[in-house]
Amino acid sequence: MVFVVIGVFVLPLVFSSMISSTTVKTIDLEPGTTSAISYSSTFDGSVNFDILNGGGELLVFDGLPALTGSVPLSLSYSGDSIAPNNFLSYYNDFTKGSTITVNWQSSGNVHYYAVTGDSNYNSWKNGNDAQFYDSLGVSGTNSFTTTKTDTYYFLFDSASTTDVTLTSLTFTGTLKIHDLSNPLKSFSSTQSIPSSSITGNTLIVHNNTPNDGSYKVTIHPAISYGLTYLVFLMITIALAYAIRNQLQERYSGDSKTQPATPSVQTSQQTTAQRSPVNEFKTRPVPKYCQTCGTAILQGSKFCVECGAAT
Repeated sequence: MVFVVIGVFVLPLVFSSMISSTTVKTIDLEPGTTSAISYSSTFDGSVNFDILNGGGELLVFDGLPALTGSVPLSLSYSGDSIAPNNFLSYYNDFTKGSTITVNWQSSGNVHYYAVTGDSNYNSWKNGNDAQFYDSLGVSGTNSFTTTKTDTYYFLFDSASTTDVTLTSLTFTGTLKIHDLSNPLKSFSSTQSIPSSSITGNTLIVHNNTPNDGSYKVTIHPAISYGLTYLVFLMITIALAYAIRNQLQERYSGDSKTQPATPSVQTSQQTTAQRSPVNEFKTRPVPKYCQTCGTAILQGSKFCVECGAAT
């Protein structure tokens, strides 16, 4: 009984925590970069954005903005050194459909790898073959078109027993860009976005400033925790009461339909079988005419067939 009472009150507590919990996350964005925030249109309510540092303009979109144009890409690095059994990593976020060309030169042999996404990068660091491009030498060129919007890693692993210097590394090409002209919200201070203005399941946050930015995102539940708990509590009590009634009906039904003892059944069957015999034990002896042999009714003085006196 104690476990039933505990379950009635604890289960609604668990379900309420799952549905009406507040989600808080911190996102760090470099200039011109974006981040995706999952949003449930069923259970989530308003979304608060707090600018922790960096300031400037933060753009929020209801889903990923459309790709509408392109900008040139031009990045260069030089002088980075790679010690034996170490590697250098360069990474950037590229949109789908961008064309990238990587050129490098080094003072000694290096392995060059190109890897897509954080999970593949971590897999590569653990020694797995997760790259989409692999080359060995003192120089090389890698050109490709991005197949999805993601973080791309470019890795240089020393293949020498001495330090190797990456004398030249350039990234050139054309980057596809998203249309940032129609955000759901644009602000430079703490703001709240109500659920009524959000239609999709993903919010895109874009740092539209020349500075690194750090932001706190708080997603509030659509229904308050207390109300959700009361609803689940009433449902659980109703279910427990219905189960209790079902069990009572089952046990009471079993006691009402218990069969009679075999001795009583045998006695009833014996009496029923003897009843027809007892009804005919005083059956009268038939009477016949002495002249023609026709059966005569009891009390008749004459034969109905030949008329002789009985």
